[in-house]
Amino acid sequence: MAGCQEEDECTYQDVEKWASKRAVRAQDILAEVGMEKERIEFANLTLDEVRNFKAVAEQYLTKVDAVVNGKGGEE
Repeated sequence: MAGCQEEDECTYQDVEKWASKRAVRAQDILAEVGMEKERIEFANLTLDEVRNFKAVAEQYLTKVDAVVNGKGGEE
């Protein structure tokens, strides 16, 4: 889940107020069913990160893959 920080450039700046709470709840649900809670996370992105979302997504998918495959997810 992602939101953005720049008020002038982003129509989704208010998303952090509720999305971060939903991400935590989704993490709790995953943990309850025996899955890795790190599969879901909320990221408040800068405009540069939004513009380079492919790289941000690839980094996150690498982290999730490491967690799921028992490599710890540490960078």
